[in-house]
This record gives sequence, structure tokens and C-alpha cells, in this order.
Amino acid sequence: MLMTRLVTATVAVLLLTSVPAWADAVSYKGVWGEQQIVVELTEATDGPIVGRYSVLANGWDVPLRALEQSDDTLLLAEELPCTPDICVKPDDGLFLDAPLGARWDLQFSADGQTLSGLIGADDTNPGMPVVLQRIGSRSYERYDAFTYDYFVWNDYNGAVITPLSTPYDYAKMLVPLTEGPLMALNGGSVRFVSDPRTRFEFPRVVSLPDGGQTSAINRALDEQRWSTNLEGFGCLSMNYLSAGWTGDNDSGYSDLGDIDLESISVEYLSSRIMAIVQSGSTYCGGASPYNHSNYSTFDVRTGEKLDLSRIFVGWVPTRDGNEALLADARVAPNSYDWGANDALVQFVEDNRIKDPAYDLDCDIERNIGENLDISFRDNDLVVFLIAGIDQAACAGEVLAMPFSQLPASLLTPKAVDYFAH
Repeated sequence: MLMTRLVTATVAVLLLTSVPAWADAVSYKGVWGEQQIVVELTEATDGPIVGRYSVLANGWDVPLRALEQSDDTLLLAEELPCTPDICVKPDDGLFLDAPLGARWDLQFSADGQTLSGLIGADDTNPGMPVVLQRIGSRSYERYDAFTYDYFVWNDYNGAVITPLSTPYDYAKMLVPLTEGPLMALNGGSVRFVSDPRTRFEFPRVVSLPDGGQTSAINRALDEQRWSTNLEGFGCLSMNYLSAGWTGDNDSGYSDLGDIDLESISVEYLSSRIMAIVQSGSTYCGGASPYNHSNYSTFDVRTGEKLDLSRIFVGWVPTRDGNEALLADARVAPNSYDWGANDALVQFVEDNRIKDPAYDLDCDIERNIGENLDISFRDNDLVVFLIAGIDQAACAGEVLAMPFSQLPASLLTPKAVDYFAH
């Protein structure tokens, strides 16, 4: 076992600067023995190389640190999983004293597109040969390389997982899926698929009621499934000091954080709308488990979040507390807050079934005014619900009504088109 500690004087320089320095993290893919692996390494621009690798068959990330580097060669060491005997969590946020193990002795090709050499060497093992091909790169803020968990798990500033923006994580998702049986639904059909590494079952649309294209909605569903995958992989990775190990052996960091127990149901499918609910109780450290029933409602044609203002005249955009122009907000919907206006809120309040104890404990009238959302369920039911609050027991459905029974005054002229099967 090789126990090495890497310290660099450039840390002090980067910690003192207030100007963000950007660099590229480069991703590679190859075969190590019989295992497919993906590797991501920072470029040697103005600091030490750090990185990570993952065996596709298991999905979690192992941190990598540079020991020596030159223009065309690179000696890395991978971190060892932590135990209280070999890891001490620092209190300054800098994970520079991680215990290191097997070495990676690699050489760059002349064009920089290939890394080749030996992986897995230690004091008793010469390692195995590997050839890694470059598959892409992403930009990151250079400071993040010194707080490794931010470099890896800062959500890339909200970037969607794609081969261009997040090539490493995109490559990790490309494994064969287990497919469930075909299920008919409202004239269309779905099947559930599962990643053998994370095991939860997630829907995929096979056909739509009007025979339309399924590529956009399935891209959106994949993105949500991949995002859940990354939560589980991140939890597994927290056995390593640089990835957030806390020294708490009872924290559950050695497993998927119970994302393998997530339950996803298809609530509604039409030629224009798909609604799903993802529920569970996950925990990967923190004060308490994340108990949730999250509603996701998609525009089937675009794969984007459904624009409820195209169905309900009372669904309006606001900015800084003031109602905004609908045309402007539709151009950049994520730049605005969206919610029900007073008339729509009053309709829900007037028609829901009251429960005095529940209403009082959960302040339901206020929550309807501030946290109302809308989803859909089979048989063209419109579901009004409270969402986005921390009290899981107070979130959820407050009123469900058939679309055909909603007053015309609440609906846009094109609303009926969204419910055609």
C-alpha cells in the first residue's frame, strides 16, 4: 500500500485571489482489464491535477491526485476508502491529506487525445495496461480543484447532463438497462426501465396516444433518472475523504442512500402532457432524511416543464413580486416565478374539502396562496396540490377535479387541446 500526501504551495495563491480562474476538466474512456472505465482530469494549467474515475459497472467515483507531472507523463494515485484509522476530516474544507493507494503511470499521446500506461500499481502489483481515449471536456472554476467535493458535485451550475456539457457523467449513464413489460395507458404505452447499479424503476414512453414522437419526453425522463442516479453514486463516493467522508460510520454513506427504494408512478399521459410522481425517503448525511413526493409535469412535445399558463389563465409569471408580461416570461421561463393568481387560489379554496385540524396545523390557506402547484391524473383529473415546502406531511393534493368540470373562466381557449387522447 502506498501512503502518499500531496501538498502544493499554489493553494495559498488561489485562496487569496477573488477573480475566478477557469480551466477545463477532460474526460476519457477506456477498458481496464475486463472493466469499462471513465476518467476525468483537470488540466495542468496553474495548479495540481486532480480527478476521478469510475468503473461503469458500479458507478461511484474514486478521487485521483497527481504525484508527478510533466508535459507528456503523469503519475497519479487513487484515494483509499476511509476508515477512522487512516482519515481525519479537516476543518478548513481543504482535503489535502487524503490517504493514497494504487498508482496510475500514464503518458499523453502527441495530439493529447490518448492516455496510455499502467493502472492499479502498488508495492506488490505492477498494474494492468490501459488505453484511454478523450471523449470531451467541461469548464470549471479552478479554485474548486482544491475543495474536491465542490469540483465534482457542485451540480455544474445546474447544467443538464449531455455529452458536450458533462461528458464524464454522460458516459457513466450509458449502460444497458433492464426493461419491464409494456403497459397500455390512455391509448399510448410506457414501460419501466432500471439501471442495474441503482435499481429503481423509471418510466419510458413507448408510444403516445396520437402516435407522435417520443424522443423529447424520453430525453426529459432520462435526465431526471440520471439526476437520481448521481445522487446515489455521490452517496457511495462519500467513503472517500475528498468526496465528503465525515468519520461517522453510521451515516449510511456506504450505500445508495435509499435511492434504490425510490417509487415512481405515471399519473397521466396524453398527446401533450405527461405527469409522474417520484416518492421516497433518502438519506446521505444531514439532519434528517429527505421525505418526498415530487410531482413532475412535462410538455410531451418539447420535453420541457409544462407551461401551465397555456391551460390556466390564472397561472401567471412574477418578478420581484410584480406580475410580468406573459410573452416576456415565456421566452425565459426560468427567470421568473410562476404561480396561481388570486382568482385561481380562491377557486381552490372554495372547492376543496376542509379539515380543521389539518388546515390549522399546516396553515393550508396560506400554503395554497403561496405554494400551489398543478398536476394531472388518469381520467383527465386536474390535481391542485401544495408543493415546495419542507413539511412533507403538509404537502400534497388539496383538490382533484375532472377537467370537464372546471369553469371556462379558468381556462385558456387552447386548454382542451392538451387533454386529447
